Amino acid sequence: MKQSTVIGLKRTLRIISIIFIVFCLFMFIGYQLEPENPEHAITTYEIIQLSLFGIGLLGLVVALKWEFVGGIIATGSYVILAIVNPVVLIPTLLYIWPGISILFIFIALDERKRK
Repeated sequence: MKQSTVIGLKRTLRIISIIFIVFCLFMFIGYQLEPENPEHAITTYEIIQLSLFGIGLLGLVVALKWEFVGGIIATGSYVILAIVNPVVLIPTLLYIWPGISILFIFIALDERKRK
């Protein structure tokens, strides 16, 4: 790819990543402030899913600085989450997460190839 294309794609991915991370944090905070069933105790299964989701978001944060490492972390956590809970494979806005992380990996590999 051309250098200008790579720079534009990196900027776009970073902006989309930041928007996605902020949106997820707002949704999580909003849910914690007003849970739909306050008497419901969180299960171990839900804790595992939330932890994997948090690791994926952390991977996207890391990808803002180090594309390859962050992309691997985010993609790996999504794959494990899909194994734990196959419902995440139903098409939703959640597909933004693996899409961004895979593009971060491709950008890092392209930059390594050029060097």
